[in-house]
Amino acid sequence: MPEMVNSTDQAFLIFATIIKHIRHTAGATIMEVGYGINVKSENDPYIHAAEEALNAAGEAGVPGRFKVDMIPWMKYIPEWVPGRFIQETS
Repeated sequence: MPEMVNSTDQAFLIFATIIKHIRHTAGATIMEVGYGINVKSENDPYIHAAEEALNAAGEAGVPGRFKVDMIPWMKYIPEWVPGRFIQETS
């Protein structure tokens, strides 16, 4: 039984590595074709910035993520008001 768990763990690691390479190759291709940027390594800052932007957009798109989604009139509170918490995440 331990050999089966070990081989399952190895299969998962191989799958995760393959997915990581596919994501990197896709990002590198998009950067090369769209922007003319040559991506060199797996830890390229352009790829990292693009992944962070996609993660942030994904989090912001979740309904109810921000308090202003639950209380719509809060979007009209000016920035200078003390205690304003529009930009806080819930």
